[in-house]
Amino acid sequence: MDNGKHALSVRSVKQRPRLGENGRSFETLKQKQDSQAPSRMVARKSNRPVMILPRLAMDELVAPRLTEQALSRQTTESFHGWLMYYFPRSYSSFSHRVDTNWMDFLRGLQPSIRSQALMWAVRALVTFQMGTLQGNANAVSCARSMYGRGVSCLRSLLRTPFALAEESLAASVLLGGYEILDGSSEHTWISHTRGIRQIMCARGAAAHKTGISRTVMLSFRPFLVAESFVLGEPCFLGEPDWISITNDNYQEEQNREMSLGQVMDYAFNEITKCPGYYAATQTILASTVEADPFFLDSLLSGISDSKECLNNLKAKLLTISENEKPASTSASTQSIPPSYTRSLAQLTCGGIESSLAMLDQLTNVLESDRHRRGRATTVSSAITYGQNPWQVPSTQRVDMGGDGSWNQARSDSAKSRKLSSNMQSIGDRLDKFSLNMGVASMSGSSPIQAAESGRFMQPPLSR
Repeated sequence: MDNGKHALSVRSVKQRPRLGENGRSFETLKQKQDSQAPSRMVARKSNRPVMILPRLAMDELVAPRLTEQALSRQTTESFHGWLMYYFPRSYSSFSHRVDTNWMDFLRGLQPSIRSQALMWAVRALVTFQMGTLQGNANAVSCARSMYGRGVSCLRSLLRTPFALAEESLAASVLLGGYEILDGSSEHTWISHTRGIRQIMCARGAAAHKTGISRTVMLSFRPFLVAESFVLGEPCFLGEPDWISITNDNYQEEQNREMSLGQVMDYAFNEITKCPGYYAATQTILASTVEADPFFLDSLLSGISDSKECLNNLKAKLLTISENEKPASTSASTQSIPPSYTRSLAQLTCGGIESSLAMLDQLTNVLESDRHRRGRATTVSSAITYGQNPWQVPSTQRVDMGGDGSWNQARSDSAKSRKLSSNMQSIGDRLDKFSLNMGVASMSGSSPIQAAESGRFMQPPLSR
């Protein structure tokens, strides 16, 4: 038995080629195999035409997610600079009073199909700021290209089940903000704002009580009010479901003294009702028949209640001094930065005074119309007031930017977009427009036109 195993082992050893004894060593066999490889490759060569692929950037070709990662890490911090350049007071007024502010949201955003539109929007805004500050037309052109890609991504996103996701809402707001800054015409911001309004209404008021959704609502609500004034329609933010958001957030602090942020939120809730009062007044004055007495009395009663509430809030704002440190809200232990306290109170108070002036006019016009109809005059109110039954008088239009430069801005905005001195001189004027709560658009001007005029009421405050 052992002899058989020994013989098998000897045969296996003899079959192995030895280096030096036989020319066909392992190296020789390997070279022979390698020499045959090209012939096999030639035989398998495809006759199909060569496909020319588009030239890709290195990051898209080697690491497809590198673009999103770089954007998240680099552009996010630049976006904070954009916020503090265009909206320093507005952002500071609520960034510490919400669960998630813009920077927290963007820093925690993960690259995905839902974030592409948002990332392109951020990149477009940051690039536009850089281009306008430096007077670089090429940078502004790149920003517009980025904006176009962001809009394309948003359109695709709205066709998916994520149409009502937080990323969709945030992207639509930032793209709408870009359109306000660099719109192709005076009406394009209206189209974007209408789309944002539809998304918010589809999500419902309850979806905007916490998280980034509430931050988005606080950021864009002045422009929603401005849209309602320009279109002459009620603002959905003035409906009870949306107003209750603020009441629910401050329900635990009913027995405490109101903070500056709380006063600002309550004032805004009343101002969101003003476009509805304005639209109802237009309807009554344009009608050839007498208004329903119950409807008219309800309208006048609502206007009176809003005036009383705004006057009370105005009194609270007038007592705020520079050195006052308002009590923080339940959303955060941090308060509004003291350096912004006085200007926030002044600008909010200016918005309240503009709203009160408008409500006084509405009351006078409605009472006058009722008395005139009561005397059975044959003159139609629609003829008396012209095509637009109620307009802000020209004396008030001057305060809101209604002089010759305003008309020139309207004609220039209809032309193709170009780099102008207005783009470079806006600065924080949109911030002031926001803190005036959009009432500067009651004269029909767009936010950018009101910002370019730079006229916002800032009443003196007592110390």
